[in-house]
Amino acid sequence: MSPHGFSAPSLALLRSMPGRRVRGVWRILYDTTGALTLPDPPGDAAFSELGTDDGDLELLLDDRLVRFTHAPNCSALCVTDTPWHDDFAPPLSPENEAYVAECGKWTRYDAAAWPRYAELFGQPITAVAGIVTDWPAGAPQVIGARLSTPDRSFWLMTRSDEVYVEWQRPKDGREVALCDLDVHAT
Repeated sequence: MSPHGFSAPSLALLRSMPGRRVRGVWRILYDTTGALTLPDPPGDAAFSELGTDDGDLELLLDDRLVRFTHAPNCSALCVTDTPWHDDFAPPLSPENEAYVAECGKWTRYDAAAWPRYAELFGQPITAVAGIVTDWPAGAPQVIGARLSTPDRSFWLMTRSDEVYVEWQRPKDGREVALCDLDVHAT
């Protein structure tokens, strides 16, 4: 892992994506109620109202699962082929049941029918780029990625310790070609 959080394995996964088709999409969202229910499919207003627009994204690309999460430094992007693990999957101890009831937990949701995500199904990833920032203190960090299909581009951005999916070009960071990201990965 580089001192800035972005790793060589993350870069290798980004480089492997072009040409692969989207076969599945999942979001990992924080459920503060213990039983988060979103409209089927949820619109943008539902995410804004529930505050559920942040959390990991998992894509099944042909035969490869790719998860976008934050690096251990909490500000850089981490791309991994390790699926999300639910630390609060049943059966729960009485202490964990009480915690989840009071505080909530991260939950994996199939986004197959959700607006915008549904449009990705069957589409090949045609291009990938990194998003780099010089924050903090002038140390370059890979804070996001742009993924493109023939019909659209979308961005995965880390902010603090969360991943956001954005459907318009974010204002933070500058786009960098994958071939120029080697200096940011160790």
